[in-house]
Amino acid sequence: MAGIIGDDAMPSPAPTMSLSAAQGRFGVDYLQLACSHAGFGCSEPRPGEDVRAIDATIGFEYGDAHVQVKCTTKTFSPKRQTIRIPVEEEWVASWQKLRVRGPVYLVVVQVPEQAKWIDYPASHTLVAATAYWAAMDPSTTPKSLVVHRNQQLTVETLRDWALERQLAVNGKAA
Repeated sequence: MAGIIGDDAMPSPAPTMSLSAAQGRFGVDYLQLACSHAGFGCSEPRPGEDVRAIDATIGFEYGDAHVQVKCTTKTFSPKRQTIRIPVEEEWVASWQKLRVRGPVYLVVVQVPEQAKWIDYPASHTLVAATAYWAAMDPSTTPKSLVVHRNQQLTVETLRDWALERQLAVNGKAA
């Protein structure tokens, strides 16, 4: 039969992305999945054009929300139930130069080790990740941002962000 390589075990193909790149891609894809579930568009810069320190832009009826995404295997501190994420000076400088209005949202996608990100049982697909968020004021320059476990990214979170944009434009909800 053509295409069969004898009785020897087939070599496993090597990944084309580093673990860090795969983790970053997974984080943005997770955000896009949540946005799709909520019914909001989510776009990202084309490859090589992430020069504004904005990984994704969520399109709401009354304006866009800018998002910086970090995917990590870090766990929450047992006592405080927080994760501390360093804020890079280049991000803040970029946002200030662009005069970004409103908060930039930091979305932290927490994953287990790579082999366990997704499971494929016969009846469904299980994504073993959870996202959390914090709002950053682009006019400040914090060294890090604390993300609390009770700030899980959900459909309701995205609806709240949309409402915040609407209130910022109209001064009231429609």
